[in-house]
Parts: sequence; C-alpha cells; structure tokens
Amino acid sequence: MIFTDGLSLVDFEDELGEMAHLWPIRSGLPYEVLIDYNGRNRARPNNSPRIMIWLDYNRFDFVPISIDKENPVALIECEIPEFETIANWIKENYDILMRHWNNEISDYEALVALARKPLQEMANVLKRDTGLPCDIWLDSQGFARPSKHNLPRLKVMVNGNWIPVSIDEFRPEVLVGIRIPKFRKIANWIKEKYPILIRHWNGIITDEEAVQLLRK
Repeated sequence: MIFTDGLSLVDFEDELGEMAHLWPIRSGLPYEVLIDYNGRNRARPNNSPRIMIWLDYNRFDFVPISIDKENPVALIECEIPEFETIANWIKENYDILMRHWNNEISDYEALVALARKPLQEMANVLKRDTGLPCDIWLDSQGFARPSKHNLPRLKVMVNGNWIPVSIDEFRPEVLVGIRIPKFRKIANWIKEKYPILIRHWNGIITDEEAVQLLRK
C-alpha cells in the first residue's frame, strides 16, 4: 500500500497507535476516524495535514485523507465507498481538525467538538476516587464494540490525551510508545482490580456498578 507522497503503510505503523479514535456511532460517519495528536511534528516527508479512516476492520486497512477546506482527497489510490460523506465532514469540521493537527487543542477537546453524540461510551473513574495520579476511562462497549480490539484495555488520561493500557492480570502494558508518569502505581491498581475491570469489559457488570466497585 503506497501513498501518493511516496510513503507506505509501514512508515505509519508506529504512529497509528498514537492517534485518537472517533467511532462511527459518535461521528455519524461510515468509518472509524483516527486523528493524529502529534500531527505537524511528525518527522516525515511532505507532512501534509491528514486524518486516517479505518476502511476495513477485517484487515489492517487505514487510508489517509487530506485535511482540506475545499477539496479533501484520499492520499492513496483506492476506492472508498461514501467518500463524499467523509469529504463533506472534513470540510465542515476543518477548523477543529486543523487546530488539533497543530496541537492547539487536545485529543479530548477535539473528540468532544467532533462528536455528534456525547462521549458517553466511556465511564470515567476519577483520580480522587482511586488515589491514582490520573483519571481512568473504561470502554462501555468493551468486547462488544464492532471494531474489536485484540486486548482488553482501558484508557488513562494524561495531559488531555487518552493513552490505552492493557487490562492484564499479571502485566498491564502501555499500548502505544508513550511514557505514563507513575505507571507502576497504575499497573498495580489494574492487577488489583482485574476481576472488576475484566467483568466490565465483558459486559457482565454495568458502568455504574464498575465505577462504584473501583472507588477506593
């Protein structure tokens, strides 16, 4: 898979995990959208503003699309069903997408601004309730999400950005190449609370039940 600026998907593999995800149920689009919170700082040729769409959940098919106010285009030669819908969405949300690309707003601020539906698919466990150094976000759909993750996970809020961490009984790990301050404390908390976290991920208990059980 080669992009029109001469890069291949391999050139993007490291950063695909460092993008904020906007799910179709929130955006109203036919595909999941990934926005790069390190946009303009990427060290790559022809670093034009872009988003990624996840074209095919059954394969590792991500397609970059230019963030352009007048004429968004796919940066790879492929057929994208309902592309006009995506292009119109980019034009409509151009200012938000560019502010995020330029690191003027955080992932959270961008996702809230871009979502047609409120961000109610993640349950917030506040640091004041856990004693942890940061807030924890639990995926309300967990294993039932149409875009299934390979690993159960939660997200840790660091400087306004969601950082995915595996829910593992023995060795929780950060799932992107970003350092989380005081991660050992968070990892120990995940191991301690594993039975609750995995029951929530599997849909056995509700958001409200999980939040109540996770409070210290």
